[in-house]
Amino acid sequence: MSCVRQGARLHASPNAGYPECAYAGALGVTFGGGRSYGGEFHNSPLLGIRTGGVFVAHYPHG
Repeated sequence: MSCVRQGARLHASPNAGYPECAYAGALGVTFGGGRSYGGEFHNSPLLGIRTGGVFVAHYPHG
């Protein structure tokens, strides 16, 4: 739960940061970073615990 304590305050929404950080921590991933909406680039803080990229290969699937 340390990722929740550390990351929730970084989220733009005072309410959404807590559940997003909790999910990221539970899944062992990071949410956020650079993304494009309608051709406009937005950079949001990284929330979670994994450093580096997350790829499908990181998770078993069947």
